[in-house]
Amino acid sequence: MKPFCLLLICFFGCYLSCFSQEADEPRIFKNQISNNTSYLFLGTVNLNYERILGNRFAIGLGGSNYGNAHKRVGFETRNSYEYVTNYEITPYGRLYFNGTQRKSHFLELFASFNESEELDQFIRNTNTEGYGVYAKGTIIENNIGMGIGYGYRFLLCENRLLLEAQFGLRTNFDAFFIFPDGAVVRSGIRVGYRF
Repeated sequence: MKPFCLLLICFFGCYLSCFSQEADEPRIFKNQISNNTSYLFLGTVNLNYERILGNRFAIGLGGSNYGNAHKRVGFETRNSYEYVTNYEITPYGRLYFNGTQRKSHFLELFASFNESEELDQFIRNTNTEGYGVYAKGTIIENNIGMGIGYGYRFLLCENRLLLEAQFGLRTNFDAFFIFPDGAVVRSGIRVGYRF
């Protein structure tokens, strides 16, 4: 009888200890860093930092230094000239539809500070006699623009690793043309780490 009582006391002790423990709260991650892996195949370096502000909102900063292979693909157009972007800095804000700590669709608004080149453009030069002479050359400009992006974020390994798919469009504000120029930016597959 004593072994049965001892076994019964152990059973009830284990049973009660299971219910006395509090459920572990899911860990909340406030920061993430990521890299656009699809840009790496085109020789472009792209890094992003994001800070979670609330249940559905986040802000971040991204930077890209475009490589020659990326420039040759021709994601951007302006009139009929060859137009390429050298680098870009993009502060952004995101709205996550399912919340920042779960897998979710997101909508992103971003600003763009970039340097671009227009190749084979006619440039007016002044010769020694003071006359204007036109020759083909390259115009380098610093631009400001705005853009919008849409994507989906997968969270893996206890929400520490992330995998994002995103598509984004940006336009530069240009005072010389009525129609703004458009570019596909911040698009591709991004891999990152949350902490």
